[in-house]
Amino acid sequence: MVPHDCHANCAAQEANDPDGESRHVWGWLINGSDLILHSVVEIRGQWLCMTPQHREGPARFNFIPDAAIEWRNADNGKEPFRGGVQVPQGLRSDPEQHVRMWERFRDLVASGMPVAEARQLVDDTLGAELRQMSQLIPVSGDCSIR
Repeated sequence: MVPHDCHANCAAQEANDPDGESRHVWGWLINGSDLILHSVVEIRGQWLCMTPQHREGPARFNFIPDAAIEWRNADNGKEPFRGGVQVPQGLRSDPEQHVRMWERFRDLVASGMPVAEARQLVDDTLGAELRQMSQLIPVSGDCSIR
């Protein structure tokens, strides 16, 4: 399996499963206040993340399947569409707040603050505000990472 190529990995698992028990499932991985387009495989009722990561991730995570996404052929492989519109790789629950956070981070670094300190200050202030806003509610079970 190729790191960070979950859609191709899961499609390959489904296509190459000699028992035909693997089903490619795509949807949204919940990451804080963000949704990340992701694919997993369901095998005999167990949902598995087939994609290796360069950094260790959680053993379990919340995932929302999205059957409304369709995959269309494109010049560089298959691209996800939903309702005729190309799907981005991620969605923000509050884009304006994320823009404010980025602008504050950029200003702090430009003023001479070290990157790590700027990141921590933004997370402690504007990030805390974002976490207090209404959170996404997971609607499905967890997926285990292999």
